[in-house]
Amino acid sequence: MKRTLIWLAGVAVMLLTMIASVGAASACSWMYYEPEVPAKLRGE
Repeated sequence: MKRTLIWLAGVAVMLLTMIASVGAASACSWMYYEPEVPAKLRGE
């Protein structure tokens, strides 16, 4: 039972780490891909 809980905790940490890294990578690529702020965000 204890081994299963440790395994589940490890899987959960791995999944959260993957989701966080994918989110950070997509945010960075979006900032790199969109160097200019859209007109709606500028308030024009």
